[in-house]
Amino acid sequence: MINSYKHIFVPSDYHLFKHLQNFLDGTKLASREACENELVKFFTNRDEDFFNRGIMKLPSKWTKVIEQNGAYLIEIE
Repeated sequence: MINSYKHIFVPSDYHLFKHLQNFLDGTKLASREACENELVKFFTNRDEDFFNRGIMKLPSKWTKVIEQNGAYLIEIE
């Protein structure tokens, strides 16, 4: 993930995007089609539990953001 874009992700995005970043690490996407194919691979290789874990973490992540008065937190795990 390009560091200059990290600040636009909200805590609910982090669970998804950190795994997507790891999945795509080192991948060269030469076209839109290549990008779409890799995204399809990523999502089809995730089981239901992957998404459930991310959703279940949201309340504690939101609490941490509220405790910081809405300040952006680099990593909330």
